[in-house]
Order: sequence, then C-alpha cells, then structure tokens
Amino acid sequence: MVSGALKCPKKGSEFYFSGWEGLIAIESPPDQSTHMSLGIDDTDSARGGMCTTYVATEIARDLKSNLGVGFWDYPGLVRLNPQVPNKTRGNGALVLHLFADHSSGDDIIEIAEGVVSRYAVLDDDSTHPGMALMVGDPSRSLRDFHHRCLHRIVEKKEAWSWRVPRE
Repeated sequence: MVSGALKCPKKGSEFYFSGWEGLIAIESPPDQSTHMSLGIDDTDSARGGMCTTYVATEIARDLKSNLGVGFWDYPGLVRLNPQVPNKTRGNGALVLHLFADHSSGDDIIEIAEGVVSRYAVLDDDSTHPGMALMVGDPSRSLRDFHHRCLHRIVEKKEAWSWRVPRE
C-alpha cells in the first residue's frame, strides 16, 4: 500500500492498533520528525507456518521499545499479485508507517533484521525475507512501479533498480 500523502490523526489524538491495545498508539508526528515506511515480506512458510503479520507486530514492538519510534498510521496490508508463481503462503506483505526524531534508517533496519532472524522460517528454501525502508513520501514513479507490481509480473532487474545500497 503506497500512498502519496500522510494520513495522520488530529494533533494530540491517539488510536491503538486493533488487537495491539496498549502496545502502539497512532499519533501525529512532531514537525521535526522523519517519516518512514518499512515494508516486510516473505517471513512465512507453506510448510513451517509463521506469519508476516506477526513478525511485523514484533518489529513494531521492538522499534517502539528500543528506539522510541512513533507510528503515524495503521500498518498496511499489501495484497500481492496472485498470478506470481512463487508467491508467499499468505501472498501479502506488511508496511509499518513510522516516524523518528533521531533514529537512523540503519538503526531501524538493524532491529527489523534481528526480529526477522528470530521469527522467520529461514530453514525453508522457499522463504526469502525482504525489507525495504523508504524515507519520506513516495515519488510518482515509485507509485507507478507499485501499480505495475500489483497488476503484472515485473522482472527482478526492474525491482532491483529501485534499490539504494546501504552504506
């Protein structure tokens, strides 16, 4: 789910993720904060179970408790193209919409990688976890790419062209 604009509650209001009562409030980000979106996919296994939604919950819990990040919108369930032959068990990915005052993207990825390594079914050859962290709002061209991914099979080369290597 890629959106072009932030959908934040009114300043000072709080909502809680359904089923995560007391865990993470949805709140308006401070003006000086950095908006980010963290996508997570393929932590599950047709044979070994697990659930990417659960892994995303644990990532959110660790990001909140270890880095103090906030969440400006509910987690997004991204339904993936059902025609992809090597789709995941649930055929969906998750995106966490977060903000941070001082946390770097590397800190966020490091925590997320730790959670994925703890919970993903890595001994299943068909499980290939992936994450992407976007800082700021998506460009028009990225939204167009998202739309293409939903409606056709894209080549790996095109997907990898969006990758910005970590330093």
